[in-house]
Amino acid sequence: MPEEPFQKKFARFPWKKDTANLLAWQSGKTGYPVVDAAMRQLWKTGFIPNRARMIVASFLSKDLLISWKEGARWFAETLVDHDLANNT
Repeated sequence: MPEEPFQKKFARFPWKKDTANLLAWQSGKTGYPVVDAAMRQLWKTGFIPNRARMIVASFLSKDLLISWKEGARWFAETLVDHDLANNT
């Protein structure tokens, strides 16, 4: 799995170490219906459509300010169609 961001300016970004919000995101309990529905579908079926992947990944990094690496790890563990080239 990649360890460096595509854009180098984010290498030193002060990501939050927020276990509670990470667990809420993973379990679909953030309080944001579209994010929660997608994450619950992922947990139940191992699949979510591309647009839903973009929404939940963006929410994790841009709203919760949790590192994209946490999302990449979660997707690698839960997506039945995970492909490093497509999902990172």
